[in-house]
Amino acid sequence: EVPSGFGMLRCLEKLDLSGQVPGNLLSQLPWEMRKLHQMRELRLSNNHFSYLPQCIFPAKDSDDEGPGMTSLRVLAIDHNPLLGIDEDIACCPHLERLLVHNTKIRRLNASINYNVALQEIWISDTAVRKLDPAVAKLRMLRKIVLNHEDQLKDFTEMRRSIKSSVWCFLSGGTRH
Repeated sequence: EVPSGFGMLRCLEKLDLSGQVPGNLLSQLPWEMRKLHQMRELRLSNNHFSYLPQCIFPAKDSDDEGPGMTSLRVLAIDHNPLLGIDEDIACCPHLERLLVHNTKIRRLNASINYNVALQEIWISDTAVRKLDPAVAKLRMLRKIVLNHEDQLKDFTEMRRSIKSSVWCFLSGGTRH
């Protein structure tokens, strides 16, 4: 368990809580961490998160404190039983790398269009079978990592709207 006192470390820019000891895997973060608005890199790989921690996002009501981790550049939540990506991810416009490979996510929703700085999306070993057309509008996008082109039902269509140099395959396919 992460101590709530982490929320007092307001200048904290990088935090790696990946690969916790088996039997002590993290599945949530304390609300107080919402105050870490200068956080640039949050690594939560190899844990037990089913959903994105709510402390990443700004408070929705006046009773909660903290602007959220809106300065995030890297979010690594791969190798978790993650079921989806909250639409609130749009509150992280500086996000450059989204690592959600080896999770149970089924889609990237249109809110990803607000992540205008996004350069890399790792979705290999997920249930993502179709990309929202918003992904093609991300001008900074340099890499989409898949298992192979057959992972996406709409790969042929998406290949027309995204440069071939962006596609990276881990197995069973060639780089286009």
